[in-house]
Amino acid sequence: MFHWVTGGSVPPCYAVARIKNGKRKMAIPPPECPHRMHRYAAPFLAAVVALFHAFLATAAAAQAIIVYGDESLPPYEFMEDGIAKGVNIDLWHAIGDRLGRPVEIRLTDWARAQASVLGGRGDTLSLMAPTPEREANFSFSQTTFSFSFSLFVRTDEVARFNGIPLAMRRIGVTAGGFPRPYFEKRYPDVQLIPIADNIDGIRRVLRGDIDAFAAATWSGNYLIRELGISGITPLPQPFAMRNAGIAAPHANAALLADIDRVLSQIKADGTFDRIIDQWTGDHVIIFSQKDVRFFGMAAGTIIMAIMLAGVVIAARNKQHKLAREVEMHIAAQRAQEKAAREIEDLYDNAPCGYHSLDASGLFININRTELQWLGYDRADIVGRLRAQDLLTPESLAVFFNCFPRFKRDGFIHDLELDFVRQDGTILHGLVSATAVADAAGEFIISRSALTDNGPRKIAEAALVESEMRFRSAFETAAHGMALVSTEGRFLKVNSALCAMVGYSEAELLATDFQTLTHPEDLAVDLGYVHDLLEGRIESYQMEKRYFHKTGRIVWILLGVSLVRTSKGTPIHFVSQIQDITEQRNAKAAAALRLDATQEAVRALVNASPQPMAILSMTATGEFVIDWGNERFAKLALRSLDDILGAPLGTLWPEALPSATWSALNLKDRTSLEIMTERSDGPLDIELLFTPISPLGTVIVTARDRSQERQIARKEAERHRLEALGRMAGRIAHEINNVLQPVLTYASLAWTESQGNPKARAYLDEAQDGIREGREIVRSVLALAGGHAVTRHPRQLEDEVAKALNLLVATVPSEITVETSLSPAHGLVALAPSELLQVLGNLIVNAADAITGSGQIRVSTASVNLDGNSAATFGVSPGRYAELTVSDTGKGMDEAILVRALDPFFTTKDVDRGAGLGLSTVRTILDGMGAGIGLFSSPGAGTTVRVVFPLLTPSC
Repeated sequence: MFHWVTGGSVPPCYAVARIKNGKRKMAIPPPECPHRMHRYAAPFLAAVVALFHAFLATAAAAQAIIVYGDESLPPYEFMEDGIAKGVNIDLWHAIGDRLGRPVEIRLTDWARAQASVLGGRGDTLSLMAPTPEREANFSFSQTTFSFSFSLFVRTDEVARFNGIPLAMRRIGVTAGGFPRPYFEKRYPDVQLIPIADNIDGIRRVLRGDIDAFAAATWSGNYLIRELGISGITPLPQPFAMRNAGIAAPHANAALLADIDRVLSQIKADGTFDRIIDQWTGDHVIIFSQKDVRFFGMAAGTIIMAIMLAGVVIAARNKQHKLAREVEMHIAAQRAQEKAAREIEDLYDNAPCGYHSLDASGLFININRTELQWLGYDRADIVGRLRAQDLLTPESLAVFFNCFPRFKRDGFIHDLELDFVRQDGTILHGLVSATAVADAAGEFIISRSALTDNGPRKIAEAALVESEMRFRSAFETAAHGMALVSTEGRFLKVNSALCAMVGYSEAELLATDFQTLTHPEDLAVDLGYVHDLLEGRIESYQMEKRYFHKTGRIVWILLGVSLVRTSKGTPIHFVSQIQDITEQRNAKAAAALRLDATQEAVRALVNASPQPMAILSMTATGEFVIDWGNERFAKLALRSLDDILGAPLGTLWPEALPSATWSALNLKDRTSLEIMTERSDGPLDIELLFTPISPLGTVIVTARDRSQERQIARKEAERHRLEALGRMAGRIAHEINNVLQPVLTYASLAWTESQGNPKARAYLDEAQDGIREGREIVRSVLALAGGHAVTRHPRQLEDEVAKALNLLVATVPSEITVETSLSPAHGLVALAPSELLQVLGNLIVNAADAITGSGQIRVSTASVNLDGNSAATFGVSPGRYAELTVSDTGKGMDEAILVRALDPFFTTKDVDRGAGLGLSTVRTILDGMGAGIGLFSSPGAGTTVRVVFPLLTPSC
C-alpha cells in the first residue's frame, strides 16, 4: 500500500518514505513525474541494505551480551506483560545483530542493576549519564541520548513553585537515579523523599505527599501521555541537561569499543533514527531527484547480489527470530521457576501448618512447619499415615462427628483437635479446611490450615483458674466488693455489700454508686474517679457515707482501682467496701467526751483570774502551749496568738537555760521560780505545774511576785502626777488671770481703732493669739482635772493646717516639714487648743529625734479599722480620721517603744524634757475617744498615728 505526499515544500517529482506508528511505508513517484524511477528501485534498495547486514553477520555468533537496565524508565526501557520494551531495547537488538551476538536484557530496579553489573553478573548498563562518581567505576560509549531532567509538579502549582526556595519543597527522587546525587551535591538543604519509580512519583504528587518529583523530561511526559494523566506537568525550565551512553565496567573496555563502533554505523546508516521514530511518532524522509537517478542505476548492478544473498538473509532472519523466541521462552520459564520457588517457600515456611488429605484421610502433602510441630519427617507421613492416626481418642470422635458436615458444606473453620506428636506429647491444634470435589460432586481431597492452639489453651486455662479464684474471693469476701462501670453503674456485687446497704443484688445492679453516696461526699469521690480515668492516680481510698435502704447513714472505707485493656482503655472499677460505722460512732463519742473535757478545762483557764496555760508534750519531749489566757501571755510580753504552739522554754529564755526546761519532770506537781530583768522591769514569778493524766496534758499556773512592787511604784507615780497636776492647775489659773485683762484691753483698742484697718488687723491677730493661749490654759487645767474643754465639730485637715502655721516656725531650719492633708470625709469633735498641744508635742519629739538634717511628714486621711487594726490603737472598729506624723530620726527599739507613752519616761537629757509630752498626748486623746499608735525600729525613724472618731460621714 503506497501513500503519495504532495503539496507544501515537497515537489511532486520527489519520492517520499514515511514511517508511521512504527511501520515503514515506501512511496514512488507518481506516473506523471518526468523523473520516474523503476517500480522495483525501492525493493532493490532494501535488498542492498539487508545484504550489507548479512555480510556483517557472517562471523560465528559469540556468547550473549548481558545488559542490565531500568525496569521503569519508559519510553527508553520498561517491562510490559513480562517483556522488555522501549527505545533502548530496540537499539540493543540492533547492536546485537550488527555484532552477531545474542543480547540478554535484564530490567530491574536501577540501583540493583548498577550493583549487578559491578558485581560481574552483567556486561553493560543499557543507558547511563556519566558523573565523576560513576566514571570511577564505569567507562562510557559515545552519546546515545541527550537527557533533560525536569521537576514534575501539579499544574496549578507551576506559577507558585518558582517563587519558593527548593529548601522548603519536598522533592521525590529514585534511589539510583541521576537527580538524587545532583540535588545532594548542589542543594544539600533540600528535602529529598525516596520514591519507587516515576509512576510512584506521579501518584504521590497527586496525593500531596510530595511537592514534585525529578525525572528525565521525555520519560515523565511519556508516562503522563500514555497513562492519560491530567493535572501533572513539568516546570518550563529543566534543572539539568546530561548526555547519556552505554556504560560498562573498566574491565569490559574491549566490548565497549565494539559497541561504540557499531553505534557509529547505526547512526550513519539511519537505523538509529528509525528506532527513535518508532517511539516518537511521524518522521518524513525526502529523496531528491539525484537520489532517485542514483538508486535506479545502482539497482541493475546489484540485482544479482541480492538474489545470491536472499538465501543467506532468509536463514539469518529465521535464526534471529528463533533466538528471540528462545530468549523470551527462557525468560518466561525463569520467571515461572522463580514464582514456583517463592510459592513453595511460602507454603513450606508459613507461620502455620498446611496439609492435604485424600478421601480416606491419608496425607498427600504437608508443609515443613507442621512437620516440625509434630516431630515427623515428610517420608514418615506422606502416603503412610492418615490424619485419624495422629488424633487423640477425644479428637477422633470430634473428627468423625464433623466430617459429614464438612463434606456437605465444603468447609469448616476453627475446629479444635488434639494431635499426638511423635514424642507422645499433645499438640493443641485449630484446624480450618476446604473440601475439593470432582465433576460428579464426590469428595476427593481436603486442604487444611493448622495453627498451634497450645498457647491459647494455656492462657484460657489460666484465665479460667484466675476467674474462679477471683469469683470465689469476690463472693466469699467478708467485706463488700463490686465491679462498677466507668459511668458508675454496679456491674457485679457480692452478698456482703448487699447486707451492708440493705438492697438485693438485683436492686443494686439497677442503680449506681452516685445514688447511694451522701451528697456531701460525692464531689470528692467523683474527683478521684476522674483522676483514675485520666491516669493521674492508680487507685484511691477514702471514707465516705452510703445511704442504707432504710435511710440511715452507713460509714464505709472505700478502696477503688481501675481495670484497663492492654491498650489502656478503661473497662471497669473494682471497689472494696468496708463498713466502719461502729468505729466512726465510737470514735465520735470518744471525741465528744474528750472535746467536752478539754472545753471545760479551757473554760476554766479562760475564767481564771490567775495566769494559766495548758501544756502538751511533743514527740521530742518538749512542752508546748496548747491553750492559755491573756494574763499568761502578758507575763511573756506577747499576745495570746503568739504563745499558742510555742515551746514553754522560749517564753523566758534568759531566765533558765534550755537544759533546765528539757530536764523538767512534769509527771507530778512541780513548781519552778523564774527571776529575770526585762525592758519593763524585773520579773519575779512562780510556775506551778499540775498534770492531768486522762487528757495527757499539764496545767501551768503563774503567780507574779513582782506585782506588789509594780503596784507600789504605780501608786507613787500616781501621787506624783496628782501633785504635778495641782501645781500645773495653779500655774494655769494664774496665767489665765493675766490673759483676761490683756484680751479685754485688746478688744477695747480694736473698738477705738475704727477707721484704721491696719491697726485692726494687728489687733485681730493679737486677740486670736490670746484666745489660743487661753485654750492652752484650759487644756492644762483639763489635764490637771481642774477645767473642762469645749470641743466642736471640725474638719481635721483644716485644723491641722492652722496648727502647722504656728508650729513650723519652731522646727530647726535644717529639717524640712512636708504635708499631705487629704480630706477625712467627716467631722471630728476637737478643740483647737488640744490639737495644737497634741501636734506640737509630736513635732517637737520628731525634731528632737533627728540629728542634723532630716524630714518630718504630716498627713491626714480617712481610714476604716477592722478588729485587729482597731486593737492596735485601743479603739473600736469603724471609720476614723487619721493624723500621721513621721520622721527620719534614729528610731526606737522594742524596749523603749513599749514605755514611750508612760509619764516621766524619756530618753532625752534632763535639761531637755521631763517625759510628760507623749503622756499628755495620750491623756488628751483618751478624753476625745481617740487612739494613738507608735511604730518604730532603730535606724528607721518613727511614725505616730492618731485616729479620731468621725461624727458624721460627709456626703
